[in-house]
Amino acid sequence: MNSSVEHLIVVQASTVSWRGDVDPCYYNLDGKPVIHETLKRIRQQCPETKIVVVAPQYDENSELAQCRDDFENIDTFFGFDESPLERLIAVCEKYDSQYIIRVDGLHFCADMAVAREMLEFARTGKLDCVKLPDDFPVHYTADIYSRRGLLRARETIKLSGERKFEIHPKYLMFRDRGFGTEEYDDLPEYSVEYMRKNRATFQKIRFPRHKVTSQSIPLGDLASFHYEIACRHLTRTMSVLDAACGTGYGSFMMADLVANVVGADLAEDVVRAIGSDAALPENIRFVTENVERLSFRDQSFDAVVSMETIDYVDEGVYLNEVRRVLKPGGVFVLSTQQNRAGYLSVNSVSESGYTLESIVRAVGESFEICKVYSFKAGRIHFEDDLVGRNLILVAKTEG
Repeated sequence: MNSSVEHLIVVQASTVSWRGDVDPCYYNLDGKPVIHETLKRIRQQCPETKIVVVAPQYDENSELAQCRDDFENIDTFFGFDESPLERLIAVCEKYDSQYIIRVDGLHFCADMAVAREMLEFARTGKLDCVKLPDDFPVHYTADIYSRRGLLRARETIKLSGERKFEIHPKYLMFRDRGFGTEEYDDLPEYSVEYMRKNRATFQKIRFPRHKVTSQSIPLGDLASFHYEIACRHLTRTMSVLDAACGTGYGSFMMADLVANVVGADLAEDVVRAIGSDAALPENIRFVTENVERLSFRDQSFDAVVSMETIDYVDEGVYLNEVRRVLKPGGVFVLSTQQNRAGYLSVNSVSESGYTLESIVRAVGESFEICKVYSFKAGRIHFEDDLVGRNLILVAKTEG
């Protein structure tokens, strides 16, 4: 047992994402994993506070174990492969800490000054959890948890069977009146210069194309969940365009449920690789396409599914092309980030992202909005709460 510490900074990390590919905190930034930049910046802002890098047991022999050697007063903890909640509890107990500041390993620009204010707010109010608004730019965020609240969350999850909350227990706490929670509303204001500086750092990260592998953990795999939701709005007779399909995992999911799927992406090498698979189902094909200049004839598809695309293209041109290739009454399913108005996105391409109101307004000019799903994290979403970090819109053309 380590000596008791007043509070900890816990940086959650992994080498494997919930999709089963490389976790973003382990992407390459200037020759080292992104988490090194995160730890460097946290240490600069909090020179005296104990930091613990917390990761699954399978990472014990990975490069994450070296973090404790690269920085002063940083420890590592490995355990509980599928449960971030259990890892947080174990670290609290190991260090006999009553509160933790939790930071994602990818969030190198987490605002630790605000995090310290949130910590004091939690202590004063004897709260179990304090968080920033769910549509606040995620890369700047940190969460405050009490040890007491985490233990209570574990018991609540055991009784309910809602294991999705093991990934982000704060969303359980904020829905259950048995917990003491507050959303921190003394929000910081960042200069445009500072936000652009963080974007420039983000641009240097080497991002591989996302894929879903056999190592995926469904509880946190939002990429697959996007397509699962899209499939609810498709029928067996449909011809579907998966616009900006990436590595095609969503195209394959939909092909089992519809007449045929065309997976289209701008990356010719990716399209060539997945299209050359000899085991490709007969009702699916992959082509190289630019979503702003689609080569398909007017009214070619019953449905267009396009995940995480609108942030990276000319909005008007893109939406016009989608509408052009859809049949009358055709279904359009898209996903995008949610970003509170007034903040530049840290994301390397998207300038500002969308608020719920702005994306509904943009799509609603050309389509009839049928359904909105907003996601807190992973598979966590609530029908009565449309503020989140990501969303799906389901829309239709005029019949």
